[in-house]
Amino acid sequence: MRPAPGEWGGDAIIVEVTNADEWIVTASCGGRSLHVFRVTAGDWLVSEVGRRTEGRGADLDEALAALSRAQPAADWWRGIPAALKAASGVVS
Repeated sequence: MRPAPGEWGGDAIIVEVTNADEWIVTASCGGRSLHVFRVTAGDWLVSEVGRRTEGRGADLDEALAALSRAQPAADWWRGIPAALKAASGVVS
């Protein structure tokens, strides 16, 4: 695991690369981690680790918004696209 260079609200966002298009993302403040998948170009899936909530969208922002409709979003979720880009060069 490695922290992304930026912070969100004073908390470092930590990105663990598990496979080519799969990441576990969390914040240093704790709470539920997110499992992020880029299924194909234009198809993203985000779920909370250990819960049955998920969001799907054409890009990462859309998938996070869909997840937020099922589960209240943590503030740090807004920093996830930038953290993935910084940690592994992924552009959603």
